[in-house]
Amino acid sequence: MKHFYIILLFTVCYSFSANAQTIDTLQTRAEYQQFAFHEPGFEIDQNNGTLYYGGTTGIYISSDHGDSWSFKPFLVGGNERAIHHLELNQNSGRLYAASTDGGIGYTDDMGDTWEILNTSSAKGLYIDDDNICYANVGALFRWEDGDWGNRVNLLIQADKVTPGDGGYLYAVSENQDKIYFSSDNGISWEVGVDADDEAKFILPKANNEVIYSIWGDGLFTAPYDFSSEGTSIGGTVLDGIKTEDGFMWMIINNNQWIFSEDNGENLNSTYGAITTELLNGVDEPSIDADGIRDQLDTYEGVIYLAETKGRIYTVQSGTVGIPEQNHSDIKTYPNPIHQGGNLKISSKYPPEKISVYDLSGKLITSLFNSTILPTEQLNLGVYIIQIQAGSELITTKLVVD
Repeated sequence: MKHFYIILLFTVCYSFSANAQTIDTLQTRAEYQQFAFHEPGFEIDQNNGTLYYGGTTGIYISSDHGDSWSFKPFLVGGNERAIHHLELNQNSGRLYAASTDGGIGYTDDMGDTWEILNTSSAKGLYIDDDNICYANVGALFRWEDGDWGNRVNLLIQADKVTPGDGGYLYAVSENQDKIYFSSDNGISWEVGVDADDEAKFILPKANNEVIYSIWGDGLFTAPYDFSSEGTSIGGTVLDGIKTEDGFMWMIINNNQWIFSEDNGENLNSTYGAITTELLNGVDEPSIDADGIRDQLDTYEGVIYLAETKGRIYTVQSGTVGIPEQNHSDIKTYPNPIHQGGNLKISSKYPPEKISVYDLSGKLITSLFNSTILPTEQLNLGVYIIQIQAGSELITTKLVVD
């Protein structure tokens, strides 16, 4: 019996603009009404925006940005298999699918027929610009697109293969607690990181460096060739992605992430509890606590997250933030404010409560029945403040400089 998903597209576009942002959902087809916990593969055709979502028994395809979906089964040895990894050759349109339940294959006709290459557990799909393919089937194999018979065993394991700058490739192996790198387009590999816990992901960043995460140890930055040891820069993240304009988004859990607007040169703090409020009643993404494998992609500057229960969330790159609510009767000034100054609050009714949060959602301080907010105890940086005055409650940004 086929399993179906609710596949929604949530437009999450938080910005420091004058308009309060909203979260919308597109229509879904009635047959996608059964929830299931699953780590799907997800891929976008960069030529036309077609969405591919790997389900528990096959692939869902949408050519109209999620308004409607078609389903095609993924059959391996006559049995339907879950799809955990997807990779599209953006030049030819050939789509590869891999299942940790067993099987790797490709389709040239959007899932109508499949060429099955192997029936073993497979993951780590990647296709480079020269149509060279990579997939982990017990070990990482490399082959020219479609030419599985002449594959080469690279003698390493990889849950994910990620392109770097200057022809470098990186391979993340969670089970081996290692991150490998290749300087010759994947022909030979060296150990870049030998950790004490699971490696999660790696991305190229600014200044010829990479940024990577080790479970339990945290987030690190290192030279692209690992010529020196990595430097700790934060807590553990599960996965991350970068758009062409250098916007980087890294997921910590359901409602926390780190982002950068300058190719990872500067990282902004995570949004925590405040994010739940901004979702405005929409469910938080469901993410496996162990991390995500192939559930992120970008298209035209938008980052997509396919979560474990069939929904798809989107984040507009370069505009993550907390919405200003300047339409309100509650006003704050001056903002930005110099450290030590008093933020003044003007409203129709006297403010009853002022709450100050850091960007992780941690409450810093609260004031009651006050029209000013002293800032001498606040460090330089960005804060989120909530102001309750009469029937109004606003959330806005405060910059202390």
